[in-house]
Amino acid sequence: MRTISCILARNDHFHGWWCFCILMRDPATLILSSDYNMLIAGQTIFNSSEVVMKHTRILYKATLILLAFTVLLISLAGCQTNQPENSGQGVGSLPVSLEDGSTTIGQPLPTSTTYVDDHAFAAPDWFADYPSILGEYRRFVDYSIAGGYQNVRDNDVFGSPVDISDLAEHWSNMEIELNIPSSSPLTRSDFGYALKDLNGDGTPELILLYKDYYVLAIFTTVEGSPKLLDAYWGKYVCVIFESGLICALGTGGAFTWTITTQEISIENGGLQDIEQYGHDREDTISGNSQYYYRIIDGERCHISEAEYLDFTARLQNVDFNTAKDITRDSGITFIPLFD
Repeated sequence: MRTISCILARNDHFHGWWCFCILMRDPATLILSSDYNMLIAGQTIFNSSEVVMKHTRILYKATLILLAFTVLLISLAGCQTNQPENSGQGVGSLPVSLEDGSTTIGQPLPTSTTYVDDHAFAAPDWFADYPSILGEYRRFVDYSIAGGYQNVRDNDVFGSPVDISDLAEHWSNMEIELNIPSSSPLTRSDFGYALKDLNGDGTPELILLYKDYYVLAIFTTVEGSPKLLDAYWGKYVCVIFESGLICALGTGGAFTWTITTQEISIENGGLQDIEQYGHDREDTISGNSQYYYRIIDGERCHISEAEYLDFTARLQNVDFNTAKDITRDSGITFIPLFD
């Protein structure tokens, strides 16, 4: 004789009680009752091994069916979860007085098992020229004031005009940081722009500015079309010098920072690095063994503090605190974004 302990489980889909019985030393068996009021408990004794084997086969088949059914449900749920989001625009919390229009940032990838190498990314309509960029910049400010970054994102406003990973990340960080709640809420008067030829090719660059000459982004023109050079935020700050030289200050923490001087190429309109200096530490946990360095031919070379200070002195003692003042004194004019 064999003893079987019974465990009850309710399954409303089959309108019955399933009792999973664990047989000591032998395979489990399944007892099914259609009576809702019946409680199967205690012990059941089987005198015939034939009965045990019969019920074991029933349990085995039922388990396979249940397993297949579960896998099917999981697969169907996965298909629903991975459906692409609807990218259509809504009005969100934007005041009715503002004009709205949908902007296509990207296009869906083709349904194919073949890998497609070229990007499906398409530049937005507002990236056609400087006036269009300024128009979208105004929309970004108004959407930010009305409902913060969530409102900007929900309505697909001022999304990155490029899909270059680092540049797109800087652009996104710039938008998010501007919308971080602070003691002084955003106002239209905080935002402006400037036009200045930074590389002497006869065509001015478009510089998006926040109050106190904080640079948000720089655009140039290549073959008649705008090109985003870079976007900036709290940990990646831009300085513009009177000569047109650009300086990017990047930081990864209290002991880690870089200063990179750049110029805009007349040939291809890209940013070209001229010099790069920085500060780092060998021991990232304790902060010991701090050192200064310079990038030479792509290699980091240790230098003395005096050499580093000599470099910054040539750049009007540039640092994160002096960045906006140097830009303000570079000769560019802050033009209010809203008249």
